[in-house]
Amino acid sequence: MTEKKPTAPPYSGPLADPIRVHVPVIAHVLGEEHPAVQEAMVKENWRIVDEIVRKLDLLLDHHKLDQDNPYKWEMLVFRIARQFIPGFRLTAAVPVGAPLEWVSVRV
Repeated sequence: MTEKKPTAPPYSGPLADPIRVHVPVIAHVLGEEHPAVQEAMVKENWRIVDEIVRKLDLLLDHHKLDQDNPYKWEMLVFRIARQFIPGFRLTAAVPVGAPLEWVSVRV
């Protein structure tokens, strides 16, 4: 019997939408080193950070993890790792069923 991969419901809403990066139009005119462009890029970077933080909270909700749990991030990492990395999946310590190969035994 093959082990079933743990699954979470498919991502939807904001978790299914990529974060769009907006390059300031002024950057194409003045160049990236211009102070006005630098200021606009810093604002854009903070907008992206805010969106990432918001989505991380949604990811906790998606995996039904308590926001107040002090181990919420470790639990989230483990749940996501179990979905995608075979080495994190849990299996029975003792194989179940008949042996794959039968061995002759003299009695």
